[in-house]
Amino acid sequence: MDRKAPSRRRGRLFFLGKLFVSGVLLTILFWRVDRLTFIRTVQMLPMNVFLGCVCLYASGYLISTIRWQRLLLA
Repeated sequence: MDRKAPSRRRGRLFFLGKLFVSGVLLTILFWRVDRLTFIRTVQMLPMNVFLGCVCLYASGYLISTIRWQRLLLA
């Protein structure tokens, strides 16, 4: 018998549970936010500030990905 099967199932269930909780929390957050105020605030941002924020987020994500890849290879 394969001993890894229950571990994989448990890992998948744990991942799906975390995904579900994150989705519920994001839904509650976006439901409670005043959408018109949020949209107006984003529209008032200068384009260079918005693009800078997007670049910083993408850079952080890329750095995190590289770190995890190196950690998993070790």
